[in-house]
Amino acid sequence: MKIFLILLSALVCETIPVYPQSIEPVSNFLKLKWECEINFRNTLPARKENILFIADGFAIDAKNGEKVTSSGINLFNDTLLIHSTEEKLKITDIKNNKIISERTRNRSYYIGPNQVELGNDSIWIEIIDFKLIQCINLQNEEILWTKKSDSRIFNKPVIIGDEVFLSDATNLVILDKGSGNIISNISFSGPVLSGIIRYQGFLYMIVKDQGLIAFNYNTKKIEWEVSINRYSSRVNRIVIDEERVYFSDNNLHAVNRLDGSLVWEIGEKEGVYIKDTGLSKVKNYILFYDFEDNENVLTVADKDTGEILYQGSNSTVVGGNRDNPDGVAKEDLLLIDFMDELIDDNILIGVMDNKIYGLEILK
Repeated sequence: MKIFLILLSALVCETIPVYPQSIEPVSNFLKLKWECEINFRNTLPARKENILFIADGFAIDAKNGEKVTSSGINLFNDTLLIHSTEEKLKITDIKNNKIISERTRNRSYYIGPNQVELGNDSIWIEIIDFKLIQCINLQNEEILWTKKSDSRIFNKPVIIGDEVFLSDATNLVILDKGSGNIISNISFSGPVLSGIIRYQGFLYMIVKDQGLIAFNYNTKKIEWEVSINRYSSRVNRIVIDEERVYFSDNNLHAVNRLDGSLVWEIGEKEGVYIKDTGLSKVKNYILFYDFEDNENVLTVADKDTGEILYQGSNSTVVGGNRDNPDGVAKEDLLLIDFMDELIDDNILIGVMDNKIYGLEILK
């Protein structure tokens, strides 16, 4: 009996988070190191080592926020800067400092972050007017093949080797990159609402009326599923590390990456409600916004336990412009989108409205 109680206690401790006596101010976790104004609002930069490439067409040193010239940048093989929005696709050859392709669009933006990309593959998969799939050579804008989907494409296509993965209203569709021919169709209960996240042989995604799915893109099989309570592209987000998948559905969950078993979850019982936010993994922490008293509060939790460690408003970290009738800082009405990778293991990059920030992690 004693052994049984010990095992039961260990199991409970594994799945139920422990909460601190007091939560520290988020300013004890993050400190503003530098900031820079940008024209393309809420657009995350591309990164090559310690250089950030901004959608505006310039680059900055991520350590200090200062602009750098192309002569001081080692591009290696990545020479294309890809800026993809709901209105336009713009491709810049940053090695030769010239625009090589610019296409107008008419569609809603893909689910997921708005971010500039670096690349060297001249082959691009473009979605036109929601349903038309085109493979384009970016160097000469030649259309290599065209295929029409039966329904709207919800996510940015993911290219893995010679295969293209994309989702429509009820399927994960796998196409041959060279020809556009369908390799496979995996039936879903609805559209993908989270963005499609690639990690170590798997694609992770949240599918409406089905849940969190781990799809093995080598075997073309769903390895496991986890049911969730709420489905919305404004709520469902995913981040991944070696051990776990973290996702939100108004609550925040951590499950084992290999089998989907629950590790911990926090939600209404703990006073946590995620209304409209992304998730970010930073070292041993998960960052998100907790909706409290009609305000999104920047929150830092321990990724191993779900324990909330730091909370506070954006303005306590990046400062605030209170030049408005109600005296509330504009920065506290918005959300910061954070990059996934750290600079020098202690600088977190975030964008909000027309500014990009370099934030020092104090822990």
